[in-house]
Amino acid sequence: MPEDKKASADDADLVHFLELIERDVDESDNRRLAAQIIGSALTSYMEGMREYEAEEAEEIPLECSFAQDEQLKKKYSSWTDDDIFQWVSEYIRDCYPEFQDGFDLKLFRAAKQKFWSYNNISNRYALGWDFVEKVGLAFNHVEQDVKRRFSERVERESDTWIAEYLDWLIVNNLKCSKSSLKTYFGHMRLHIDDAVLTEVLLSAKKAIRENKERGYKNIMENIESWVLNFKEWADQKHTKYTKQSLKVFFEEMNIEVTELVLDEIKGRIGRFH
Repeated sequence: MPEDKKASADDADLVHFLELIERDVDESDNRRLAAQIIGSALTSYMEGMREYEAEEAEEIPLECSFAQDEQLKKKYSSWTDDDIFQWVSEYIRDCYPEFQDGFDLKLFRAAKQKFWSYNNISNRYALGWDFVEKVGLAFNHVEQDVKRRFSERVERESDTWIAEYLDWLIVNNLKCSKSSLKTYFGHMRLHIDDAVLTEVLLSAKKAIRENKERGYKNIMENIESWVLNFKEWADQKHTKYTKQSLKVFFEEMNIEVTELVLDEIKGRIGRFH
């Protein structure tokens, strides 16, 4: 596309984009808030444009071989939409096997940018604008297919992931966080998009809260019997009602309790030294 036409088209898109954003700014919003909203939107837009321009600069050489262009046209001119889709699908399948089990938008974008160089095509536009657009559409379809498969896997396996992740936290003495979750999925060699990562993290934190609630309920239901059993156990062993003997009692019963539980039992017995 000629540079002046491309620039004018970009300017028109930018103006239209800002008009849409301005409509979302309520009249009651102050100017500072409006400026922040528009500034954030503009930054996002310009980042997208920089990515596009970088891709264009990478893939359009200053000098192109006419003979090579003719060879490309001859090779691909008869390809159908199905041929192009199969071409793109095989590239993703063979070069990025991680997409069979996961999805990462940044990694997919990188795969898309390397497609032409991987196929030894230095001037993709020698194939014609229509052909290049069809390749772009094929990538969109493949991306949606990868996302769909991964969404199905997330729905099917997220409960297992969360349970194993919580066990992994205990073994490694780590806290539930986005960083530790990324590390966990890294050990699984599973590429996870940020949106899915956040979703799994929220579910994991919810599971932790529910486990704590169940644990507290279980403690309150059993604490009276623990007090009676401990006193009986201590009397049989002729040992004093001390915090240390209470710890030994729970160790023999193979029950893990916190210091707070020990303190609660201490208060109920009322005869600790």
